[in-house]
Amino acid sequence: TTEQMHSLSAAVAAIARHGGDSRLPAAPPAPRQPALACAAVGSSAGEAGQHSGIARSASPTAVAASDDPALWGWLRSGIVTARQARQPLSLLLVEIDHYGDLVFQYGLDGAKHLMDRVAKVCAQVDHPDVTSLQVREARFAIVLVDCDRREAARLGREIVRAVQRLAVTATGDDAPDVTVSVGAVTVSLPPKNFQPQGLVDAADRCLYGARTAGGDSVKTIEI
Repeated sequence: TTEQMHSLSAAVAAIARHGGDSRLPAAPPAPRQPALACAAVGSSAGEAGQHSGIARSASPTAVAASDDPALWGWLRSGIVTARQARQPLSLLLVEIDHYGDLVFQYGLDGAKHLMDRVAKVCAQVDHPDVTSLQVREARFAIVLVDCDRREAARLGREIVRAVQRLAVTATGDDAPDVTVSVGAVTVSLPPKNFQPQGLVDAADRCLYGARTAGGDSVKTIEI
C-alpha cells in the first residue's frame, strides 16, 4: 500500500544517514575518575616545599591497632587533649634505615645498642608535650600535642641530624653509617570522633615515601 511504501522509504533513508548501518551510534564512554592521592612535602636535609605524590593505599609496613595498643592509647589521649585545647596534633614515625644490614654488620648486640641510642634521640625531642615509644623493631612513634606541621618537620629534621651523629657501636670499635627515615602527619584540629587510625596511616605513607626516596629524610603531610 502507499502507507507501507512511505514507511519503507523512511527506514531506507534512516539507514543511509547512518552509513548503511541500522544500529544507532554507540554512546560515548563514561569519563574516567581521577585516582585519589595525597600530596606530601619532602623536607630532606633541611629543605621543604618539594611536593611528591604518595598513594592513599597503606604501605606494606602499616601499623594496625592490634600491633601496639599503647600507641593507640597515647593517640586517643592526645586527640582528646588537642581537641579540648583547640591545638594541632602531630605524629612522627621514625625508622632506622637498613636495620637488617646493621644487624648483619655489627651483630644483634651492636644493632640493639644503636637502636637504644636512636630511642634516646626520639625521647629527647625538644618539645614540651612529647610521648615517645617503640612500636616495632627499629621503629618508633612520637606523639606531639600542640605541634603544627612546620614544627613537626623541624623536629623530624633534628632527629635525622642527631642520628647522623651516632658513631658508636656496642664495642666502640667502629663508626657505623646510621640513618633514619621520618614520616610526620599533623591534624590542625582533631574533629569530633576523629580516629587514631587516620593519623597512623598518613604518617606511615609519609614514612614509606621517605624510605623509598633513599632514606635519611623527612616527609610530612597535614590532614
